[in-house]
Amino acid sequence: PGTVDPLPGQAGVALDVEASTAQVLQALADSAKVLPPASGGLGGVVKLATVVVPPRLSEPEPAHTLARSLLAQPFTLVADDPLTGYRADFAAPPERVATWLRAVPDYTPDTARIILEVDEVAVRAWLDEIAPQLGPERILDVAETLARTVAALAAGEHQAQSHICHPESIYVVQPGDAFFDIAYSYGFPQWRLEEANPDVDPDALAIGMELVIPSIDVLFPHPLAPGKRIEISLTEQRLRAYGDEQLVYDFTCSSGMTSTPTIAGQFQVLFKEGSAYASRWGLEMPYFMAVYQEGPDFANGIHELPITSYGDRLWAGVLGWPASYGCIILNVGDAEALYNWAPVGTLVRITGVAPGTPTYEEQ
Repeated sequence: PGTVDPLPGQAGVALDVEASTAQVLQALADSAKVLPPASGGLGGVVKLATVVVPPRLSEPEPAHTLARSLLAQPFTLVADDPLTGYRADFAAPPERVATWLRAVPDYTPDTARIILEVDEVAVRAWLDEIAPQLGPERILDVAETLARTVAALAAGEHQAQSHICHPESIYVVQPGDAFFDIAYSYGFPQWRLEEANPDVDPDALAIGMELVIPSIDVLFPHPLAPGKRIEISLTEQRLRAYGDEQLVYDFTCSSGMTSTPTIAGQFQVLFKEGSAYASRWGLEMPYFMAVYQEGPDFANGIHELPITSYGDRLWAGVLGWPASYGCIILNVGDAEALYNWAPVGTLVRITGVAPGTPTYEEQ
């Protein structure tokens, strides 16, 4: 089990039709017996002519080499979910991997070879065993993970990344609850909660009513960018960027004012624009990176100190205090550096509670 024992191709035998026909005709013409007659003296025997046929494939390649490589060590499925802080490795020993592989001939007019095929049914059975072990906060996307695993095996790799999704949940309305506050507490803009509960009037909540909290996956349309994340502390009004767990940037920032707060939660860079325009406020937003959709057609994000239609920079004097209409504001130069460093898909975590917005006299 878990080993590869190749068998070399064997020569075969084929009937030489032309030579055999000639021998039969000659025997009939001569009424001669080529070999001694069978017992009882009935008829004669003609020995047919044959030729040796060399094997079309002398070695079982490339299947043999690939199989030996795959079975040299366990195959590992990596379940890495930064959104829930979960990571686990699931290893299939070579004995199990061997049951996933089939050697099959592959013939073309010009070539002949033995290739490996992956038994997707057998691999899926393994993934079905793993799925319950991820816990109730995570759902293994078996179909996508199967495709990744098969591709990895075909490439001779010993590891594949799982694809993890997240379930919806239910919230029971409590006394004093407001629709916006419920959405905010779960890290969603209000319209996302409305979208998940189309039959609920946000202004008519009743105690005991059940609301669907959407899957966090709706906030993550892109694969997460590997090795990079942005951490924003509303309490400190600081933005920190990490690459491979090492601090890359540590910037002072400003979040949304009390009337237009920045939502705390987990998001990602959705898209980037070197110079975006907020028609709602009449502001140019240099080095804009969208982080979440505040509405179906309006995004909050990270950008440089905005510029008015008169060419003035806003909020430079209050950087480090909540001052924006919901976006995260960075100083000139800081936003450009972050914009060039963070690709679409970068994880963005926003935590804490912002301090009170200062009045004009306090600025």
